[in-house]
Amino acid sequence: MYGAPPSAAVELADDGKPLTVAARGESAHPSAAPRDFVLGVILLQAAGGLALGLPGHLSVDSIVQLYEARTLHFISFHPPMMSLLLRVLDGWGHGTATFVVLDQLLLTASFALLFWQRESHLRWPAAVAAAPVVLNPLVLAYTGIVWKDVLMVYLATFGYVCLYVASNRSGARRIASALGAVLALALAASARQHALVLALPGAVYGALLLSDRRATRWGLALLLCAGVVGINIAIVAYADSVAVGEQVPRTEAGLRSLAIFDLAGIAANGGAIPDAAVAAQVSAAFVPSYTPAQMGTLPEPVAGSPLWRMKIPDLLALWGRTILHSPRAYLSHRAAHFGDLLWRPCLLMYSGVKSTVFVPSLGRDIMPELGLAGRWDRRDRELKRWSDLLRNTTPMFNPVFGSVVLAVCAAALWRRDGASALVVFAASTFLYSLAFAVIGLSCDFRYLYILPVAATVLLLALIAGARSAGRGGAELRHAQCDYDPQRSG
Repeated sequence: MYGAPPSAAVELADDGKPLTVAARGESAHPSAAPRDFVLGVILLQAAGGLALGLPGHLSVDSIVQLYEARTLHFISFHPPMMSLLLRVLDGWGHGTATFVVLDQLLLTASFALLFWQRESHLRWPAAVAAAPVVLNPLVLAYTGIVWKDVLMVYLATFGYVCLYVASNRSGARRIASALGAVLALALAASARQHALVLALPGAVYGALLLSDRRATRWGLALLLCAGVVGINIAIVAYADSVAVGEQVPRTEAGLRSLAIFDLAGIAANGGAIPDAAVAAQVSAAFVPSYTPAQMGTLPEPVAGSPLWRMKIPDLLALWGRTILHSPRAYLSHRAAHFGDLLWRPCLLMYSGVKSTVFVPSLGRDIMPELGLAGRWDRRDRELKRWSDLLRNTTPMFNPVFGSVVLAVCAAALWRRDGASALVVFAASTFLYSLAFAVIGLSCDFRYLYILPVAATVLLLALIAGARSAGRGGAELRHAQCDYDPQRSG
């Protein structure tokens, strides 16, 4: 079968004969202690993540989506997948706590699957080096936050690790792993607006693993990509069919926010808006409070104002004309925003439970009806202090640092047999992150949380997981491989 697991590289002596285990300086019965040590660290990471996270840290976004889950009244322009998931989990008990457990299970499963794919026995230096990678304090602290961004990252991570596992399996096990991976990536894509950038490359990769015939491969690629898009459409359609009350037009609301932010940025950078009435409103109402870091500082358009009256097709047309008329101002605005996201991200960490969530469209605080109370206990304060310490003393909260680590690990793994799925994960992570240069509305660190998580996973694979023989993505480039099923594990 195409891309079957390559056989282990055989080390040869000077006379051309394979070296024996003793000649390589290895024990015929390697100790299981390093392996057990790393597995213990993975379990410790899971226990620590749950201890720091349960029953969940809830920001305004978390609470709004919990309201949507319990009422089916969709009042935000978040994709409905997380609200629907919270509704299911809420039926099993404490929905937000179960959400945290689900996130942790996805992460722990990713670590464990990655570790079990190693080719040979683990030695103590690699085991010791793997421990701080698995116990990444940033990942430990973030798992308990009930955000769609965290869910999306862990679903995508699990999906690509399953693809990595599939590329080193054969037969029915390969098919099951590849299809499971595509399902996880489809769910990841449904959690955030542009996460299809993450999912579709994985779907294509999965298709390439399922056949050795060119036409069949690309037919399967189209089918799996269509399945990913179809799952996303089905989730939104289902949410719309069960929704109650007046709904927020999600796509329209998102595009309107993006257009207004860009118009304000263009005007603030000396550009011209080719509509006199809108230009006057933007200059008077938006430019004084504009910052490239985030849209949240801008006021809502006043009822009856030109921007308030403008229909979405007209606003989008004006937005496009303004960009074409003032490209330098647009690029300055977008570069400044993306620079803030990369170098000076905001809202690095969230802990506790927001005490009041007033929803203007409802005209009330929704906390009482959800049976929630604000929380800011000792653990929450320590998490905040911990995150501030990490920000001030380490580069962990710097997305540029995460990007560099990810790029270095991806380059090293490209030389490892069977690791190209993780290289595709890195490439799609970069594409996903770069998209915020065009569509970003805020400098929140959570938007690029995938960078440190992907870097952690690839670094673990490099240290203690991936195969050591090097043919540079052989499982994708060679239709025929020397694979002996009697030696496969």
